[in-house]
Amino acid sequence: MCDPGAPSLSVARCRSSYICDRLAAGTPLAGVLVTTGIGEVESLLRYALLVEGAAHTKAGLRRALAEGR
Repeated sequence: MCDPGAPSLSVARCRSSYICDRLAAGTPLAGVLVTTGIGEVESLLRYALLVEGAAHTKAGLRRALAEGR
């Protein structure tokens, strides 16, 4: 039995949660890209905007990737 007011569980929601958790934990972006199968670091922007302390621009994400963060 589940709470009818709770958001439904979906693969997309699980993926988003995983990516946001990795970004919040400070996992190097190269590792996030490999484990998620995302090809371009700029594609992480939609998730990074939800994470305090993560880069919030495409340029910031590219810089963090280049620096190994």
